[in-house]
Amino acid sequence: MTESPTGDWQLISTARNPWGKVPITGGDPRSGVARERLDELMAQAHQPDPPSRRHHYVPKSYMKYWSEDGKRVHTIDTILGHRRLVGLRDACVAENFYRVVGVDGTPHNRVELMYAVLDRELARIQAMLCRLTDPEQLTFEDFMSLGLLVSVQRGRTSQMRRQLAAQGEWWRRQGVNGQKTEALTAIQLAGSHTESAFTGMYDAADVMTGKQLEIWIDPKGRFITSDAPVQTTLIPERRPGLLDAPRIWWSISPERAVCLVNTLTGNKADMRTASVKQLDEVRTAMIRGRERVIIGTERGLHGIPLGPLPKRTQMRLRCTPHGTGCLVEIAETYASAPDVRLCSSGIHTDVPGVVAFA
Repeated sequence: MTESPTGDWQLISTARNPWGKVPITGGDPRSGVARERLDELMAQAHQPDPPSRRHHYVPKSYMKYWSEDGKRVHTIDTILGHRRLVGLRDACVAENFYRVVGVDGTPHNRVELMYAVLDRELARIQAMLCRLTDPEQLTFEDFMSLGLLVSVQRGRTSQMRRQLAAQGEWWRRQGVNGQKTEALTAIQLAGSHTESAFTGMYDAADVMTGKQLEIWIDPKGRFITSDAPVQTTLIPERRPGLLDAPRIWWSISPERAVCLVNTLTGNKADMRTASVKQLDEVRTAMIRGRERVIIGTERGLHGIPLGPLPKRTQMRLRCTPHGTGCLVEIAETYASAPDVRLCSSGIHTDVPGVVAFA
């Protein structure tokens, strides 16, 4: 459907629904597989606080597909500019990353248990897609789980937390009714990030399941991934939102990558052999979209230049006059620092401090 200049909706194409049901939750997790997942997640709130303090924001089970010995992965650190083998225990991990303050005011790590529920389902879906030969074997529940998991993998990373911190700092400095609030502590930021990730994951999942599933195959095993494993194809000035993105990439192994596209074909999934062009597109998306670390096999990382890469995903903020106020648009861009341009209305204040979140 598309909206005409007169405001009417026009039908421009149709496609068979291969699932037999509408693959949308409407942001409401209270039915079907979504309800089942939510029950498992909520049950973790009543478990004892886990002792672990080192939390993976990219699951070990996911990264293991790029491990040649089951214990380590080849990485490129784009801040330090070196390449090395890193143990899976030490890759994409941070101290107390999921430590938040509970409703009783006590800090805890149960969010790690909640993500463990999703990680078990991710391991099942990833393994199934890596060995899939007949797309008709996919079930409606598989597809809905895939949409949820892709949205979670995009939202739980350290990169997303940095972007939220930059946005929060900018808004904080604008003040509400002339009153500026205090900066968030690390544990408060973790809580805000966690709340944002979990409250928004079903809406984000609906974007994923509204697209066509493609599985790209590279028999030579050259797909790479990163510490921000779900990426969209960049355009020069800004990264498109998930709804508008022509392609959403999620590498699932050196040999396979999931691609979600806007053109529906009526098939449960389209399996394609990746051309050099597609491989380059995925590599570029992962390199530019990473937070710090690029992950791959030794062969997959071949040809990626070593040395610090100053540019990465940054906040892009624009405000434009609108009536007696102005409109603020926040997106992502590829730059060496947050890219903020204010209009001449004087309503908003420049915040040099956001460069601390570059």
